[in-house]
Amino acid sequence: VNLPNLMPCNGVTPGNWLSGENECDWCGNTCNSDFCLTKIQIESQNMSGTLPNEMSELSNLLDIRLEKGAIGGTIPTTIGELTELEFLDLDFQNLVGSLPSSLWTLTNLRTLDINNNSLTGTISTSIGNFLDLDFLQIS
Repeated sequence: VNLPNLMPCNGVTPGNWLSGENECDWCGNTCNSDFCLTKIQIESQNMSGTLPNEMSELSNLLDIRLEKGAIGGTIPTTIGELTELEFLDLDFQNLVGSLPSSLWTLTNLRTLDINNNSLTGTISTSIGNFLDLDFLQIS
């Protein structure tokens, strides 16, 4: 994902994901005491590109909030490997295709907000696995 217009925060100007920069220093990101990324929150920053399969390597990730950008492509099937994920907010992007079946394995989700994209297909009956889901917005 390319983040071309992010403003500097604490003297650090963010670049591209997976570029070797310390994402813990970016505004909107939160890391735990082991410096593992637990939250990504970047909104209205004109993001572009696609969601990389490598996001699944962020095994401590609890919260993804990427709203109001230009991220395209599909939601990667590897999203299901983020087993600790509680919040997934990808609204107002340019996502296409159907929801990956692996999404329905994220039983810790409390928020799923993927409205205002061009997603197609049906919602799996496995949505009933989301016992802690407080907020659902799909359109």
